[in-house]
Amino acid sequence: MDIKYKNFTLKPDGLGRFDLFEYKEGIYNRTVTKGRAICTKGDAYETNNNIAYSISLHTAIKMIIQLELQKDSRVVTLREYLDEFDKTVKSIDDKFNPLLNITIKGEKN
Repeated sequence: MDIKYKNFTLKPDGLGRFDLFEYKEGIYNRTVTKGRAICTKGDAYETNNNIAYSISLHTAIKMIIQLELQKDSRVVTLREYLDEFDKTVKSIDDKFNPLLNITIKGEKN
């Protein structure tokens, strides 16, 4: 069973861990030859980039949060970034902790 969130996909690797992929769409800005196919400037393309292999669900969630926060192009201080990161982790933890009965590493109950 694959787990999807926005443009991210977690695929189980069969060992209780996950591979993390990011799906991207774009438009070629130049003519590209791929094998026998020629992709001309302006053609749409799709890629499924592998971000990480064989990571835990906990690590995958943190990586997704970091990647989503990095998409915001505004300039922030380290404190603001960490506060936003902690807020997002806590909101995820608050939603799923009652269901899974887990705690985020380093957090005290």
